[in-house]
Order: sequence, then C-alpha cells, then structure tokens
Amino acid sequence: MLKQTHLSLVWLLCLPILAGCLKTTKSEEEEEEHFPPHWPVTVFQASERLKAIASSDASIETKAPSIEREFVDLITWLPELVADSDMTQKEFERIDAWATTLSQQGETLLAKNAKLRDLLEMKVLSSSLSELHTLCEGYAAKMADTEGVQ
Repeated sequence: MLKQTHLSLVWLLCLPILAGCLKTTKSEEEEEEHFPPHWPVTVFQASERLKAIASSDASIETKAPSIEREFVDLITWLPELVADSDMTQKEFERIDAWATTLSQQGETLLAKNAKLRDLLEMKVLSSSLSELHTLCEGYAAKMADTEGVQ
C-alpha cells in the first residue's frame, strides 16, 4: 500500500512537468512558421525579383524594411532556395559559393548604410545574377516540357 501511494505521488508530481514539456505555446508555433513578407517561395521567384531590383531605374516597392535589405536577404536565402529546387549539387555549390560571398559583402555595406547602387557595384554580382537567371530559365523550360508531356 505504501509502495502504491509513493508511486501515485511520483506520478502526481511528474505529470504537470511532462505536460508542460509537451505543450507548445502559440508564440513558439508562430516562430516556427514565420517567414518575412519578402521571402520568395522558390529560387525562380528570387531570381526574378533580384533581376527586377537590379534593373530598376526608379524606386521599387518592397515588403522589407528597405529595398537594400530585401536585395541582400534574397542573395542570402539563395542557397536554401536552390537546395529546395531540382538543381544539381554542382549548381548548388556554385551558387552557394558566390551567394555566401555576396551576402557577406552586402551585410558589410548595409552596416555602412549603403544604397542600392552601392550594392549593385559588388564584384561578380552581375555575372552571378546572370548565371542564376540562366539556370532558372533552363529549369523553367524543362518543367514546362515535362508538364506538356503529361
């Protein structure tokens, strides 16, 4: 009887602790599902948006705190977006390499309150974005061919 009472007491003490560990709060759930409003769904959308920003002569609307912030964020997110696509490991590695370099340069410039024109002057930016856009166009064409066959 004493053993059974002791065991019941242990369960009564542990149950609230276990329940608290398993319970997630609303803010934790929201945090897990949070994407910034300028997060692109695919690498293709990111490529198009980067191209639009880079080629814009006038001010361009953004959901980010600034167009400069959006531009650097998009470059920073490219490796993750490419990894979620059908691009090859070799393509991922190339994009990851230049995106990491450009992201670091962009963050340094943003810390100095750089403007978009300053970001657009980063070395290898033009050729890197051109490579990305060409890859995306190629994959979009393959996807269109695949859909047409089905």
